[in-house]
Amino acid sequence: MGDAPIEVALALRNQLMAPLVLGGPMLPLRDVGAKRAQAVAQAALGLERDPLATRIDVGRSRQARRLQPIDAIDAPGLAEWLLIIALNDLVQATNPQVNGILASRGPQQLLRGVHEIIDRVSPAPDARDALARHATFARLFEVERLDTHVSWWCGAADFLGRRAPRRLLMLPQVRRVSVQQSPTDLGHMADAGGAGADDFLFGVQRLLELSPLTDLATAQRSKPAFVWTRAVLQLLAAPSGRSIGMRALRLNDPAGVLQVLRRARFGSTVAERDPLVRQAELVTQDLAAYNELQSGS
Repeated sequence: MGDAPIEVALALRNQLMAPLVLGGPMLPLRDVGAKRAQAVAQAALGLERDPLATRIDVGRSRQARRLQPIDAIDAPGLAEWLLIIALNDLVQATNPQVNGILASRGPQQLLRGVHEIIDRVSPAPDARDALARHATFARLFEVERLDTHVSWWCGAADFLGRRAPRRLLMLPQVRRVSVQQSPTDLGHMADAGGAGADDFLFGVQRLLELSPLTDLATAQRSKPAFVWTRAVLQLLAAPSGRSIGMRALRLNDPAGVLQVLRRARFGSTVAERDPLVRQAELVTQDLAAYNELQSGS
């Protein structure tokens, strides 16, 4: 991959957006950085159409139709491409080799860059835009890193997101080599990686605030815990947003989601006397009524 914005954009589409939407191995790029993010996102808007682009369109439309019966979904816009770049750099910040040859900066610098990128993205202006963003990020919490733990007669080593060197696997009987592989979900990637866990989770939370339908649809995630953000409450305050927001909540275990909503606190962007606070109570009541109706049917 070259450094030209169009080449970086193509690699992001092939290695990050496509797996995110369609499934399959995700291969994050070397950090893009805040300085190049705008140029790369603009270049992504001009990528030529090809069979993979069509498959991404179909995958995004499939996600959107789970919440609303529509014929087509808006193509990824500048906001979504900036968020894809932010996700790429966010994941790279958890890479234990981030201080080495795989990144030009350390994890904290990477995370500062992620926030600079996110700062350039405006909130979803309406339900249609929120649906388009969710169509891209609906499977965000399906992202996992495969970690490998290798132990032998006189030691052990962990390899996060990469294979163990062949030299450690040689003579397994003589050296009593044991290999264990386990997936690590997005919320826990920073627990043993390069970035501080709290700083990383704050970055994920900020990304979710810019895709409020995804925030609602994944409310039962373990980390970061769901909170009532202004973006979610504004979405639910509009009739069209309320409709698709309730469908997003019902896609999962409604009883479990209801517990999450009742426990959720209000985010720092929501004032105590903000009229939007009422939306949290109304939605919780509606979901409780839906659960009672389902259990009685």
